[in-house]
Amino acid sequence: MKNEKMRPYTVMCTDIYLLIMLVVFPLYYADGYFHLPERKAEFYSIATLIYVIVTLLGAVITAFSMREQWSWEALKKNITGTDICMFGFLISNLIALAMSNDVANSWTGKSSRYYGAKVLILVCVSYFLISRYAWINKVFINAFLIGGNGVCLLATFDYFGMDVLGINKQMQWTDWLIFISTMGNANTCASYVCMALAGAMVYFCVVEGKKSKIFAGISIVNCSVALITARSDSSFIGIAVIIVVLGVLAFRRKVKWKNYILTLSLLDMGFLILFLLRKKFEEHLILESFDTGLPRALNQPILLTILFIILIVFFVLLFIIETKNIKIQKNIKRVSLIVVGIIAIVGVTILIQKIGISQVFKGGMGGSDVTGSRSYTYRIVVQAYGELPLKYKIFGNGQASITSILYRYFGEELSAAGISINSAHDHILDYLIIIGLFGVVCYLGTLVTGIKHCLKIILEHKYVLVFAGVVIAYFAQGIFNIEQTNTTTIFWIMIACCEAMYRKVALKTNNC
Repeated sequence: MKNEKMRPYTVMCTDIYLLIMLVVFPLYYADGYFHLPERKAEFYSIATLIYVIVTLLGAVITAFSMREQWSWEALKKNITGTDICMFGFLISNLIALAMSNDVANSWTGKSSRYYGAKVLILVCVSYFLISRYAWINKVFINAFLIGGNGVCLLATFDYFGMDVLGINKQMQWTDWLIFISTMGNANTCASYVCMALAGAMVYFCVVEGKKSKIFAGISIVNCSVALITARSDSSFIGIAVIIVVLGVLAFRRKVKWKNYILTLSLLDMGFLILFLLRKKFEEHLILESFDTGLPRALNQPILLTILFIILIVFFVLLFIIETKNIKIQKNIKRVSLIVVGIIAIVGVTILIQKIGISQVFKGGMGGSDVTGSRSYTYRIVVQAYGELPLKYKIFGNGQASITSILYRYFGEELSAAGISINSAHDHILDYLIIIGLFGVVCYLGTLVTGIKHCLKIILEHKYVLVFAGVVIAYFAQGIFNIEQTNTTTIFWIMIACCEAMYRKVALKTNNC
């Protein structure tokens, strides 16, 4: 094609930007893990703004030089349902910003959970560039897992009182209070750990190379250790959803059963390793008193060991059947899988009963309606949304609006309790207030169409499951968690990567 040399320029810019976001940004966040995350918003905004300007320049030059090929038919072919929903999400953010009563803070996000309209708008713009110009392959998966493993290691080190970066010594007391609170950066760390572990589990199930298998397996163990040290139960919800999704894919023969069973074994191994570490370094657990309910599972090592043995035995049987090329009847195989599934479910049920379900979800994730709990927050956010004028229900109130709206209707109650709520602890309810019903529909539409596109190309490119798995896990844990700059950014980048692979495989557009 004429002027084809222009295309690698935009691809190069996009690839470099993706690698920075997937490797450098998470590790930069590891420093922010001990501080307020406002600096991360600035870092992301500057990096993305440079990328958008440079890449758009190349895209405009390329498009202008090929303008004779423009046509309405070509334009329609190059637009997907995900693009339409993402464009609607962009418009909803712009409208909500314009309607906000606090435009300055809505733009920066300083009175919300730090990402602000500037981050979401840049996310939307960068999506359209990534989805069209990125050459997605295993390099980006490895980059994401490298950054994720780095964050998980630092979180685990800090859990055992090891200040490997020497940051805690420089920390102000106010930062420390936020760090140890599950209302603060612990939630951000937990959601990132959830994404990294979900990506590693899916990668292990779909990758074929031995070296990649080893890398993914080490990632599962490392991230599963951090899953509990992150001190947020909601992250485990995302992993539980991924376990179910991978099980369904195994039943539908999209992934191998032996890979799935070994993945669960590695996850269990991580829990057992953490149990041994806690016993050995018990005197160094300076944050143990801030544990949420999930770490209590480590106090049942016998059940975890039994479950691990069952999984390993079943894996060995599957391995022997595959290597010896033993043919068994489908019904026998199905019954065996069902039996193992029942044993695993019973084991997990007994484990939960031993721990106490109310203890697992300690801190407001249960059904109690105590002031400040999640269920309480959900209730007052829904009630406050019902009181809003129609235009704000549809188009939202802006990033800095949740606290002011809740105090408008429940000010006396919250003041009496001595608490301040600046997030619904549910990203759907957050978006309902921030960008309104229109924005929520576009947000959910982006997820649905993006995952649907992944399923369409699963046979041609199984690696798309890694990015789709990260999106699903983050969405699931986000129902009980908080979105912040780092995790929000990576989440939308994963959606863009899914769409880029869909265009490459299904639309045959050569990423343009």
